[in-house]
Amino acid sequence: QFLQTNTSSDLYDLVDKTMISKLNFGEVGQAQSMDNYLLNNNLIQVKQVGFNNFSSVTVKSENYEIAVSQNGFNNYLDMYKSTGDLNQSVSQSGSNNYISDFSLYSASSIDMSINQEGNNLTLFNNGTNSISRDLKITQTGNSGTIYIFNH
Repeated sequence: QFLQTNTSSDLYDLVDKTMISKLNFGEVGQAQSMDNYLLNNNLIQVKQVGFNNFSSVTVKSENYEIAVSQNGFNNYLDMYKSTGDLNQSVSQSGSNNYISDFSLYSASSIDMSINQEGNNLTLFNNGTNSISRDLKITQTGNSGTIYIFNH
């Protein structure tokens, strides 16, 4: 399957998904904005502004729309989702924030948002169930940790 990329120069190229890790969209430390559109109309949008922000998003889903925004320094996101339908947004504003969001196969749809506003915030979200399916998390302040286990 191929991936269509839209860079700030508004040029469209088709590239093999295995090439994504080899693409250089800017020097580390520069403001970066990249939109990835899969040809089947599923969407992963990643916006990073600042230094040393990292996002790893792995999705196994038929229908999904994911928006990731990192604004600050040393923010880290590791997301693995396997579900039928997925609509998720993740926002990190500040410095040294960490999110680990891991969910094995869920038969139901997931509509979730995670927002971190502050510094040195940590969130571990593991699993999905009927209670967490429409979960909205806002973590603010400095130096806080949240553990969520949905099994």
